[in-house]
Amino acid sequence: MDYLLQVKVGALVGVLVLTLIFGFIPARMKWFRESSGTETHRAVLSFVSCFAGGVFLSACLLDIIPDYLSDIRDKLQKQGLDEGFPLAEFIIACGFFTVLILEKMVLSCTEGHRNEETAPLLAPAGHGHAQGRHSLNDLESSGHHVHVDLHAHSSFRSFMLFLSLSLHSVFEGLAIGLQTTDTKVLEICIAILVHKSIIVFSLSVKLVQSAVRPMWVALYVTVFAVMSPLGIGVGISVIEAQLESGAFIQAVLEGLAAGTFVYITFLEILPHELNSPERPLLKVLFLLCGFSVMAATGGSQHHGCCFLTGTFRMVSEEEQALRAKLEHLSVNDHGPVYGPCKKLPDHTKQKAKDELNETEDKKVSSIKELRATIKEKASEGDDLAKAVQEKFENKPDSLLLRFIRARKFDVTRAHELMKGYVRFRRDYPELFENLTPEAVRSTIEAGYPRILSTRDKYGRVVLLFNIDNWDLEEVTFDETLRAYCVILEKLLENEETQINGFVLIENFKGFTMQHASGIKHTELKKMVDMLQDSFPARFKAVHVIHQPWYFTTTYNVVKPFMKSKLLERVFVHGDELDGYFRDFGAEILPPDFNGTGPNCDGKETAIKLFGSEDTAL
Repeated sequence: MDYLLQVKVGALVGVLVLTLIFGFIPARMKWFRESSGTETHRAVLSFVSCFAGGVFLSACLLDIIPDYLSDIRDKLQKQGLDEGFPLAEFIIACGFFTVLILEKMVLSCTEGHRNEETAPLLAPAGHGHAQGRHSLNDLESSGHHVHVDLHAHSSFRSFMLFLSLSLHSVFEGLAIGLQTTDTKVLEICIAILVHKSIIVFSLSVKLVQSAVRPMWVALYVTVFAVMSPLGIGVGISVIEAQLESGAFIQAVLEGLAAGTFVYITFLEILPHELNSPERPLLKVLFLLCGFSVMAATGGSQHHGCCFLTGTFRMVSEEEQALRAKLEHLSVNDHGPVYGPCKKLPDHTKQKAKDELNETEDKKVSSIKELRATIKEKASEGDDLAKAVQEKFENKPDSLLLRFIRARKFDVTRAHELMKGYVRFRRDYPELFENLTPEAVRSTIEAGYPRILSTRDKYGRVVLLFNIDNWDLEEVTFDETLRAYCVILEKLLENEETQINGFVLIENFKGFTMQHASGIKHTELKKMVDMLQDSFPARFKAVHVIHQPWYFTTTYNVVKPFMKSKLLERVFVHGDELDGYFRDFGAEILPPDFNGTGPNCDGKETAIKLFGSEDTAL
């Protein structure tokens, strides 16, 4: 289990346990059965609810919505959907209206009941004076964002309240399950923990004072407690399922969850607390405190502090300057593509620290842990684990570090990648038979593939493949893959490449029907297997340009073999190259890739790669 999944499971358990604790406090205390509490009791609940409102407001405006909009726009561009309509914002609105409509549908079930059953479940905020003693009292004594009339003791209405609250609890949990970084999981989890603790406490008070039997109170609280963890589980399942359209589904669900946060924040928490005339300035103060706490933790990576894996630490000015530089890099800020890295640029070290969790101490401890894991797994009798031990047991630390970096210092996943590395060689021995530089030199000299002599502005190595004039009889598909294998092994000797990764650009302008029919689906699967879980390389993107209409047929054959993470990194541009040129400056691209840079010569590439070396890999 990787670290992010562990954090999500921990959040799931934490939300469940804390909700149960706060839910059973009123159910177990006689005081709540006899009284709605003192003035102090109501004031404290109100202030805590305002604090939770500030936390939600910050999470909504500074975290969830900006992250969602950034993600969904990439996915929409990839799907080729029309950007003329504000679809990203429309999805948020759908989340908002989904919760609103479902909640109102539940509340409409109260129609037809008499006496106390017909009293509105949500007390009208604007009729405080008209309703006399009950209205203002009820608004304050509810203790949470739903405007509950606690004096209308009815088990049926209590059930309606329970069902209404449960609906959007699922979406709250979904917001946690769909996150892709442990920091975001923790930030949103804190917001939901504070909010849900208040909600379940108040719900339990309402149930107890509605004379609901203890057994049913326990059942209501337990089911309600499970709702957010259920949402977390759904979010985790969407990400872990590796569906073909999983990345787009994930982005849409993030939008629905964002709409839920908008609903909770602006239609429930804030109006309920701020419409009450009791202690308005103190309420605003608690609201600002909640907002400030979340803003400080969420925005800290850019403003002098860092909230990582639950810890708070100060960040030096030098670190802030390096992070600022990372946002404005050029091709001149990176080292050479070929040969070992003599000295890592400082900004690349910072990138490794931020993206890969790399520090000098962690490098030492992770390599030591990986060596121990190799021995431990091999002793369990697994054939692949034994092969990993045989292959890597006596290899230098620098080789093991490649796998650790490729899996962001998650040692368990690094060992799994080693197994994938060995498995790929077992499954496709034809690619590695007599695999020497000289065996693939002619393929590389022919330009299959080529390598840009400079890195892109992000420090990535750019591999180029122009399918025009590719004769599958002269240079077979397997020979091309063999060339890729040698190139990856050679370039991964460079630490800067291990950190920044690779990007592939494929020009399909010359893709013919003969190419489409000549490439077997087994060969395409072999290519996909090479790109995922078989090399200690970070493949950051694959860009396809100038593809003909029938390219879709070949691409659809490949898609089922691709995991969602790789799928979301494939960008099919066609002849619309605006997005393409946002990533790559024309000055570094050769003319046959729509650039203004020098030609990229295959023979020169082979000389820079190999020189006179002739060593089996």
